[in-house]
Amino acid sequence: MKLLVFSLLSLLLFLSPCSRMESRSIDDTVPWVRPTVNGIVLGKFKHQDVIDLLGKPMSEEEIQQFEVPEEEWEDAMNYRLKIDGIDGWVGVIYKSKSTLVTHIELVPEVEMNKKEAIEKYGPDYFVTSNNDSKCIPVSRKNREYRGKPEYPISIVYPKRGMYVGIREDGSVMHINYTDKCE
Repeated sequence: MKLLVFSLLSLLLFLSPCSRMESRSIDDTVPWVRPTVNGIVLGKFKHQDVIDLLGKPMSEEEIQQFEVPEEEWEDAMNYRLKIDGIDGWVGVIYKSKSTLVTHIELVPEVEMNKKEAIEKYGPDYFVTSNNDSKCIPVSRKNREYRGKPEYPISIVYPKRGMYVGIREDGSVMHINYTDKCE
């Protein structure tokens, strides 16, 4: 009887999601809201839609791609804009082939720090270390990063579809709006 109970418990432990090493599905993460930035709906607007809305960019450029399939290559349109009341240089990133806009990156003109970013965007964030996914597990309760983070860190706002890159000195390096968590 003890052997049967032990076998059943072992089987349950083996079958539980916590016991297996597997990648998290998107369903296990905090929902990511697709943002609209200055009228641009990420993941829906294309290159020409942005030009129709914002006008001709100051410049356009190919983004260097290494070991990425051609259908994933990206280009950028560069503007000088104000987003959420912040003036700065803005890169509108789109897929080279489909021209679908997937990211908008704002580099603030005026220096901003982590505390100011949190005051501006609110307390509903999570901190991730450099190269960590922006897809936050639903089970994560701690907003701050546990342990010693690797810089730059990101203040991730899933409900806003954005994250703020923070340097080791606490200054904001960029604000990224993306069509999905990465």
